[in-house]
Amino acid sequence: YNLGFDKDQVAGVELNSDFYNNNRNLYVNRLKEHPDIEEVAFSKQKLGARDGYTTYGLSFEGQLFNSYVLGVSPSFPHTMGISVIDGRDFLPSDEQPGQLMFMFNQPLQKAVGMEPGSLINLPVWEMTGRTAGIVRDLKFTSLRQGEERISLMINPHAALPVSYIRIRAGADVRETVAYVQKIVLGIDPTYPFELEFYDSIFNRLYQKEISLTKII
Repeated sequence: YNLGFDKDQVAGVELNSDFYNNNRNLYVNRLKEHPDIEEVAFSKQKLGARDGYTTYGLSFEGQLFNSYVLGVSPSFPHTMGISVIDGRDFLPSDEQPGQLMFMFNQPLQKAVGMEPGSLINLPVWEMTGRTAGIVRDLKFTSLRQGEERISLMINPHAALPVSYIRIRAGADVRETVAYVQKIVLGIDPTYPFELEFYDSIFNRLYQKEISLTKII
C-alpha cells in the first residue's frame, strides 16, 4: 500500500518539550554535520505509532470539517519524502509568531475544495492560517482504520518533541546511530536515549495481525 511517504532510512528519536525548546537548533545543526544525515524534522506526536491523532474542527469559506491535524516542522515533508502536488512546500519562514500554515492531503482537498493560498480558520484557537500546498494521500495509521483526511500544520508556538532523521542510503547505519546518540547525550547526558527506525514503529501497528498469523 502506498503510504504517501518514504519510511525507508528514517529513524525516530523521542525527545521532550524542554529538550526541544532549549536545544532544537543545536540538535539539528550538530546532526547535520554528519555526512550521512540528510535531513532532520519534528512532529508533535509520534506519527505511525497509533490509529488515532488529534482531531480538530476547521473551517473554509464557512464550511466546517474535521481532520487529523498533525503539528510538524517545516522540514517534515522533505524529510519524510512527501511530495507536494499543488502549491508549495513548507518554508522556514512559515514559522512566524501568530501565524499558522497548512498542507492538506488530496482526499481532504477534494472533499472541501481549498486551494493553495486559501485561508483556513481554526475556531478552537480563534486563529486563521493559510494553505501552502496539497500533498498526495497520506496514511499514518494502520489500514484497518484511521482518518483519511489529514492536515499538516506549522504552529510556531507548539513544542514538537518527536524528531525524525533521514539517513543516506548506503550509510554505515551502526556508526550513524552511534553518532546520533553521542549528540543527544552531549547536549543532555541525563537524557534516556532511544532510537527506532520507522519500519519498526510502523510495523507495531500490525502486531495484532502478526500475532494471529503465528497462532494460526
